[in-house]
Amino acid sequence: MRKAKIFVIGTILTALILIFTPIIQASMCGDFDGDEALSIFDITGMISFLYLQGEPPADPAMVDVNGSGDLNIFDITYLIAYLYLGGPAPVCMDHLHAEFQTDCLYYEPVKDDTAYVYFEVLGNDLHIRHIDAYYNCGLAYVVDYTVEDFVIYAVEGDTGEPADCICYFNLESVLYDLADGEYTVTLIGIYGDTLKTGTVIVEAEFGLIGYEDTGCLEKGAKDDTTSAIVYNYSGDTLNILHYNAFFNCAAEFYMPFELAGDTLRFYELNISQIGVYCMCYFNIFAYTIGLTPGDYIAEVYEQQYYWDEIQLVERRELHLE
Repeated sequence: MRKAKIFVIGTILTALILIFTPIIQASMCGDFDGDEALSIFDITGMISFLYLQGEPPADPAMVDVNGSGDLNIFDITYLIAYLYLGGPAPVCMDHLHAEFQTDCLYYEPVKDDTAYVYFEVLGNDLHIRHIDAYYNCGLAYVVDYTVEDFVIYAVEGDTGEPADCICYFNLESVLYDLADGEYTVTLIGIYGDTLKTGTVIVEAEFGLIGYEDTGCLEKGAKDDTTSAIVYNYSGDTLNILHYNAFFNCAAEFYMPFELAGDTLRFYELNISQIGVYCMCYFNIFAYTIGLTPGDYIAEVYEQQYYWDEIQLVERRELHLE
């Protein structure tokens, strides 16, 4: 009953303010209908979705205008207050993201300036890898994101306790659920330096959606230790399974994928700079979507260390149906 009364009040307020109909540009938070403006139509869209089984928001992350973590009647009244009563501006929660870090990596770098950065898209998620970051030993890695008009700024931070040492880290941050499109991405380091600027394309219905490896196997996954590459295709999903790939025991993999004409190229790149005195077998798996049936050339490349030449491992004709 209470929701019904609040709904009636919201509807009356909506009707009263229709004659004003202001439009506030350049604010995406609260933009229910995705027209890149805030107006009465966003309010009526919220009401229709919540109470009349109307269409869902264009971007669910951008309609929680009071930052509560949920879309409800209070977001409607909040947006009404902002547009017509001088209330506070919408404060949508940031895009969901997560950060990961290794422990301190104690080793001598191959060269003086060893750090490097990768931008990678898997499905709708942006992965930013900062390899060999030379930071305080007490690092607690965080990244603050600003996402606006397909421009992404990622600013690294450290919330850990200071320590009397510095060391190398491999760092990763994942920004989830981006809309399809072409983005300009800039990563700013903890010391305020620009580490990398580049362009990525998010296209959820095509491309690499994930990869993984088993880590070192004590012995080959098959009866012998022969490298074997297997392709499995179902629907529009192609999986590549590489058994008994032979790499340094400390290998850490980065696995780009590209389609060039009718050629599928899979890469197995070891981005770790930690060289240990052993080699072992890995099973490596990569997963792609959006490939249509047809005839292709499939190529697999590998790079033992990031400073090595990339070598072709196998090329074969592949018929997908």
